[in-house]
Amino acid sequence: MPPKDLALSVEQLRLRTDPASIGIDSTEAAPPLDHIIGQERAVRSIEFGVEMPGEQYNIAVVGPPGTGRSRVTQQFLREQACRQRVPDQWCYVNNFEDPLRPKAISTPSGRASALRKEMEELVKQLREDIPRTLEGDLYAERRREITLAFQERQQTLMQDLEQYVQERGFTLIRSQMGLHIAPVVEGEPLSSESYEQLDPETRERLESYRPALTEKFENTMRQTRDLDRQRRQALEEVRNELVGFVVDQLIGDIRAMFEDCPEILDFLTAVRNDVVENADQFAADQQQEQQTPMPFMPRRAQSEGWFNR
Repeated sequence: MPPKDLALSVEQLRLRTDPASIGIDSTEAAPPLDHIIGQERAVRSIEFGVEMPGEQYNIAVVGPPGTGRSRVTQQFLREQACRQRVPDQWCYVNNFEDPLRPKAISTPSGRASALRKEMEELVKQLREDIPRTLEGDLYAERRREITLAFQERQQTLMQDLEQYVQERGFTLIRSQMGLHIAPVVEGEPLSSESYEQLDPETRERLESYRPALTEKFENTMRQTRDLDRQRRQALEEVRNELVGFVVDQLIGDIRAMFEDCPEILDFLTAVRNDVVENADQFAADQQQEQQTPMPFMPRRAQSEGWFNR
């Protein structure tokens, strides 16, 4: 039996509190606890654990339900996070040189989300502005000027060839098989059968022109193909110039926002070049929008794959 002077009565063990001294009428108005009552060692352990630098550390928090262990642990983690440097955001962008290997770019917190939003708006605006540019009067006029200029040069080549063959008793024949040279006798081009019926002297005279005519014809055809290639290149340069102007205006604002992020600037340059190179894709996108789509598939969905890169 314990000493008599240490014994406590039931009344002494009971805590009596005047509700008026608490200052609230309901526990709903009571401020939440910011610590665990009676668990000082546990609290110190949590504090020590969350302040440990590095990775691969774990904290095991155990205890009876209702003691607030999860709440307090989360509170310590939030407080510790507020004292740490805000981690960077990572964004994955298309690698235009190797699409199967996206590029990872580290950006300050919030910048990756901003880039995504800006790129979505950029694509939306480009899908409107590029078709409008390619259907505009300026582009049509530039195309017409280039086409007429090369047509005149090709026409001059063909006139020179035609004069050359006529002076030697031949003419140019255009058929479904293409362009070829035929001999002329008495003002009429000869067929293969009629040519074989000519007298040997006439055939020999006509055959004497064959090497020079063949060389002239092949040179003219080669020059014509070169002109056609130059025409296509000139048309492509005009398209790239006008589309590039549109893209530079829109993408310039984004570049200004991320001028302190070299990797993002490199990505925007790659985007600019890809858009200019594939400008016809935007025109095809608008044409598809106006056509009947595949069954059960929205019009835009048929071309979204190219834009969602």
